[in-house]
Amino acid sequence: MVLGALVNAELRAGLISRMTRLNLPASLQTLVIGIVQTGGGGSVALGGSGGSGGSGGSGGSGGAGGLIGQLFQAGYAAFESALHLALYLSAALLAGAALLAAITLRRRPQVAESTSSRRS
Repeated sequence: MVLGALVNAELRAGLISRMTRLNLPASLQTLVIGIVQTGGGGSVALGGSGGSGGSGGSGGSGGAGGLIGQLFQAGYAAFESALHLALYLSAALLAGAALLAAITLRRRPQVAESTSSRRS
């Protein structure tokens, strides 16, 4: 749950900063964030507003041309950076847990040795 929240927060922040660099209005940013977070019909909603006449071509996610293409690139870049952050955090937590386990399992009980040496 924590990693999911981290990915969501990083994705949202990354999308907002990238869309701000594209000089998109706040209302369109809110619409795109809502579509990304709910997963609801992103290609249909964004593709229909492009005015390409439904011919397909390069109006969708292909290429860097056009606002729709730039939005898709911003979304993919924000998602990629959010996933990288989550994976790096997971790797660090795993390495820390492995180190703690190695240190804990390496220690040998010395209580038995010290009590036997006191009796002699």
